[in-house]
Amino acid sequence: MSTSPIYGQSPFIGENTVNTQNIAAKDNGILGKDDFLKILITELKYQDPLSPMDSKESIAQMASFSALEQMQNLNKSFDNMATSINNQLLPSILLQQASSMIGREVAYINPNIKEDTPENEYILAGQINSVMVFEGRPTFIIGNDKVPFDEIVELGQMPDTNQAALSKILEKLDELLKTFQPDDDSNNESGAGDLGA
Repeated sequence: MSTSPIYGQSPFIGENTVNTQNIAAKDNGILGKDDFLKILITELKYQDPLSPMDSKESIAQMASFSALEQMQNLNKSFDNMATSINNQLLPSILLQQASSMIGREVAYINPNIKEDTPENEYILAGQINSVMVFEGRPTFIIGNDKVPFDEIVELGQMPDTNQAALSKILEKLDELLKTFQPDDDSNNESGAGDLGA
């Protein structure tokens, strides 16, 4: 006489029950939390009622399920953070650093190289006029050329704007001093008259 196991209906599984042999991973052979839950429910559904699953084993599986779910949530949080850094924070940091290059003399790879371009025009030199972010990378405007950051091959010295400003201030001070100081000839005549008196 053959006996067939008694299977009860689970309220969590519908007509299309999942066979543990047919569970396929959706992400390159890695089972996710949904797959793990389906396996656990299938095990509970088809367990032998005369020797049910050990409660310790059931608790261990639930703990594993909970840990898996937390790891996946953490992974999603890291993905969101990386996306935020790459799309918002990093471009603004790069733009800020690149803006310090404005006014600097640089040598760069000619962005308009063609087959007939002479060899002596492969590397050009110029002064950076402005900076923009193009396709997520800082791009320098040098004359009429748009030069990506990684095509700068040599940096010249920063123009000393402080020295130029200081020179202008000193020139203006000299002009002011001249307007307030009387001429040397008038000083000598008035000084000689004062001594003789």
